[in-house]
Amino acid sequence: AFLPLMEYYEKEAFSDGVGDKYVNAATRDSLSFYRMQMSVNLDRLSKAIENQKVREVEEAFAKTSLSYDRFLKAGDLYQGYDPVTSTTVFFKNISDDQLRYTPLALQQPQIRDEVLVLQGPDKGKVGRIIWLGRENGDDLDSKVLSAVVKLEPNPVLGSSKSGGVREVKAYPYKWLVMTRGSNESYIQDLVLATLAAIVSCTVTY
Repeated sequence: AFLPLMEYYEKEAFSDGVGDKYVNAATRDSLSFYRMQMSVNLDRLSKAIENQKVREVEEAFAKTSLSYDRFLKAGDLYQGYDPVTSTTVFFKNISDDQLRYTPLALQQPQIRDEVLVLQGPDKGKVGRIIWLGRENGDDLDSKVLSAVVKLEPNPVLGSSKSGGVREVKAYPYKWLVMTRGSNESYIQDLVLATLAAIVSCTVTY
């Protein structure tokens, strides 16, 4: 139902008669691309639900959400604007050791896990994985290369029942680590201390 409206917006909001025609043409192309991606994935989502294919539902939902988020950003359709283009400046004097997370070596994030972005311009942001992109999409044992993440609400971009807009972004998998609470921190510290003691004993004796 929204797709015709999205197509109308592309043509009317960025017509050649207003502003820079070259910028408008590029914006229309971007909007059209994301709209078509969304349309394809909505069809896939509908078929996956009908066939009760859980994994296909997860994939189609994640890709639909990602395309929709990118359409909104390309069309400047969020209510607000976040002036912070990179959060790395906030962590300039903070080492990764001071952040609370589970190293990838100890636990690999999976779909629906809460994760912390540890690298890139969104460093420090928290969200939940809604899809994992693998080297071989048909092989669940193949290497994970990327992840689609639904971030925590950002009130700067707009208001909602959850407290703000929840962006959907794709990240390299190696940029993400699992968050952990106080209980998990205690257990992890205990495990690491035990491993350190074992290594120390091995080296000593």
